[in-house]
Amino acid sequence: MSEIEAPLKALMLRGLAGDASAYAELLSRMSVHLRRYFARKLGSGDADVEDLVQDTLLTIHLRRDTWDATLPLTSWAYAIAHYKLIDQLRRRRVRYTEPIEAAESVFAGDDGDASARLDIDRLLGELPERQRQVLSDVKLGGFSTAEAARKSGMSESAVKVSVHRSLKALIRRVRDENG
Repeated sequence: MSEIEAPLKALMLRGLAGDASAYAELLSRMSVHLRRYFARKLGSGDADVEDLVQDTLLTIHLRRDTWDATLPLTSWAYAIAHYKLIDQLRRRRVRYTEPIEAAESVFAGDDGDASARLDIDRLLGELPERQRQVLSDVKLGGFSTAEAARKSGMSESAVKVSVHRSLKALIRRVRDENG
């Protein structure tokens, strides 16, 4: 566990157990990392940085019961922040893609050490090529269903079905692995 992940995860676990001060400390520490992440992506003077930080913290708070304590907290929080950023850029009508490997950048220490990494490539590698590509385009690449359909030569309905089935298969695979 990284130097960032371990203390944040410990605070989250204490917060989930009812320790309000630990939970407040967690949100305070996360806000620093999130503010830095959004400022790097949008520019430090962007008016939406603070809104995105607050929106992400609110989502973390509201969805905290969905976090699996056997998985890295920072990866889970990064996913929330990443999708909040994508939503904001879509509202601005800006096309933005970022590889999933960039999850390290949200909670990276000043020395750039990776703080969280999931074995996404291994899981995606278990899918047939076409499903893997469509899932990557839509869920990781920020493509719309229509864009992924054009790229793959599939109908939009087929893309939606493929993404749904791929996610279902990956969830089943992770559950099987975790017993």
